[in-house]
Amino acid sequence: MKNDNVKVNEIKLLDAIKNVVKEDVTLKKNISLSKWLELKKALSPINNYITKELTNRFIEVLPKLFKNTSNIFENIDIKKLKDNNSIVNVNANGYDFVYSSVTAEVKANIPYEKKKYGGSQKTGLKKDINGLLSPIKKTKDKHDPTQDYKFLIVLDYKYSDYDTSKAVDDLIKNEERVKKIEDLNNPPNLSTNKVYIIMLEVQESLSKDIE
Repeated sequence: MKNDNVKVNEIKLLDAIKNVVKEDVTLKKNISLSKWLELKKALSPINNYITKELTNRFIEVLPKLFKNTSNIFENIDIKKLKDNNSIVNVNANGYDFVYSSVTAEVKANIPYEKKKYGGSQKTGLKKDINGLLSPIKKTKDKHDPTQDYKFLIVLDYKYSDYDTSKAVDDLIKNEERVKKIEDLNNPPNLSTNKVYIIMLEVQESLSKDIE
């Protein structure tokens, strides 16, 4: 690629493509901007797909997460809750998951600086945190989460030099009303006055959403 400011690693790109195709591929020379844009558009649904998968993982851990706080999820039908959530548009009502007294934002960000989020990533994540903590006027299209148990679900991604857990630690180091739950098997007694960060991996599965 001729533009020195473009940070696409062609070797990594080619390796990633080989992981999802049946045959060996090679990159063309002098790929035009329009072709890169076509690739970007084709890949755009992936983030929503990962967000849905992370939301499903969050639903799975809800009974465990609330075991020291409330029994509201003790007898919940996980499959039904997943099915209901699957028909909801991502970011409906401004949030990725709203059920009973729980509101969650789900983020699949991979840290731009490997172990730290980039400036725009930090701005966006802090905006999400403040949005969960700040009262808003509840309307048909807007949910007020201030009285809910609030969560920020983050993709737990550790690969090569990347580590989202360390990026989260850097993000919240001066945030008194934000707490990262380190052990899901022994969660704290949850409060509605904080935003809790949950690190979750996406389980390996065959995608049925590719047409």
